[in-house]
Amino acid sequence: MKISQALFMRKVTLLSALFFLSIALFFNSCKKDGELVPEFDSGNANIMKTDTLTIVTSLAKEDSIRTDVSIYNLLGIYNDPVFGPTASSFYTQATLNGLNVDFGVGAVLDSAVLTFAYNGVYGDTNAAISINVYELTEQMSTSNSYYSNQKLAYDVTPITTTMFSPKVADSVFVAFEGGNVAPHLRINLGNTFGNKIFAESGTSNLANNTNFTQFFKGFYLTTTDSVQNTTLSPGQGAIAYFNTNSSLSTLTLYYNDTSKYNFLINSESVKYNRFDHNYTGTDVEAQLLGGGDSTVSYIQTMAGVKTKIEIPYIKELIKDGEVVINKAELVVTIESGTDATYPTIPTLTLVSIDNNGQSVFLPDFFEGLDFFGGSLNSTEKTYTFNIPRHLHSMIYNTTSNNGMYLVATGQSISANRSVITTNKNQIAKLKLNITYTKL
Repeated sequence: MKISQALFMRKVTLLSALFFLSIALFFNSCKKDGELVPEFDSGNANIMKTDTLTIVTSLAKEDSIRTDVSIYNLLGIYNDPVFGPTASSFYTQATLNGLNVDFGVGAVLDSAVLTFAYNGVYGDTNAAISINVYELTEQMSTSNSYYSNQKLAYDVTPITTTMFSPKVADSVFVAFEGGNVAPHLRINLGNTFGNKIFAESGTSNLANNTNFTQFFKGFYLTTTDSVQNTTLSPGQGAIAYFNTNSSLSTLTLYYNDTSKYNFLINSESVKYNRFDHNYTGTDVEAQLLGGGDSTVSYIQTMAGVKTKIEIPYIKELIKDGEVVINKAELVVTIESGTDATYPTIPTLTLVSIDNNGQSVFLPDFFEGLDFFGGSLNSTEKTYTFNIPRHLHSMIYNTTSNNGMYLVATGQSISANRSVITTNKNQIAKLKLNITYTKL
C-alpha cells in the first residue's frame, strides 16, 4: 500500500473560500470524534444529519503482500466454517554464528534440532498439525523482496515429517539445558541431515555466510495437508505464530554429549511467509463471483479478501447548495455469532482507490489513529472510522469517487478474519453517519 503525497498535502484546502465566514471555528475546533467544527446550538436550522446515504459493498481478493519484513512467521492450517481452508507456510535461512566454524577433530554429532519460539496461535491449541520440513534448492537473497504468493524450489524429499500441537503457554523441558525453557517448537531433523552439515567442519563451506548459504540454502516448512486436499472438518485446525527473531529460534547441532553449536535464525536471516486460501463452496466464493449473501461481507488477513465500499450518491448532499461536513463516521458492525470460534481482526483500516486502481491513505489517516479510528470496540462489536476530510474531497471532486477498501491490518502476522454487516442488513446496517452545515 503506498501513501499518496498529493492526498497528504491537500488535507483541508477544499472549501477555503466558502469557509471564510467560519474559518476561525473550523481551525480551532477539537478533533475528537471526527468533529471539524464545534457543536452548534441545537436550534441552528443549518445543522443537518443523515445516515441514509446508499452504501454499496462488494468483495475483492487482496493483492499479494510483502512478507519478508514480517516480525512473525506463521505455520499451520485451519478450516474456517465461513471462509474455508486457510494455510500458512514459511521459508527461512539459517546462518553462521561466527566465522570458520570447526567442531574439532573426532567430534561426533548427537542430534540436529530446529527450534522456533511461539508468539501465539489462532484456532485450536489442541489441534495436531502435521508438517514437512524441506531443504531449499533455490538460494534466498537479502537484496530481493518476497511476497505471500511466491514459491521457491526445494528438494521434494522431506528432511523430516512431524506433528505438533501449538502449546504456546507450556514450557519445554530440554535435557541439555537441565530444565525447562520458554514455550517453543522443537523439530528433530535426524542425523542424516545433521551430519551433512557437521561433516563440513573446518571447510570453506563453514568459513563465512556467503559460502554457507550457497552450500545450505535454507528450510521450507509447510503443512502436510494443503488447502486443496485437507481432511480437516470445518472448525478444526490452527495456525501457530513464531517469533523467528528470538534466540530460541535456531538450528542447533548437539555433539560430544556436552557441546552444541547454534546457527542463527534472526533479523539478519532472509525469511518470509506464504499464504494459501480455498474458498470453494463458501459464500466468500459466491460473492467474489458476483452473487451470494448481500447482507454480509468479509475481510481477511494473510492476503485473503477485502471489502470494497462505494458511496455513489454522495453529491446529493450539495444538491441544494454548499455544505461543510462537521462529522462523518463510518460504523462497521460484526455480524452476530461469527466471532465465537474464530476471533475477529483487532484493527481494520480504510483506504481510497485512485484512478490507477491503487490503494492510498485517506487524508483523515494523517490526523493519527486516535482520530481516524479502526480499532474493534469489543463491547459494541464495531469499528468506527472518522472520514470528514475524505467526504469533503469526494463531494467537491478533489478526490475521484472510485470507492474505498476496508482491509485488515497486520495482514502478514495474524490469521484473523471478520464477517461484517452491509447496508442491506436489517439487524445492524453498515452506516455512514454525517453531520453537516448548510452554507
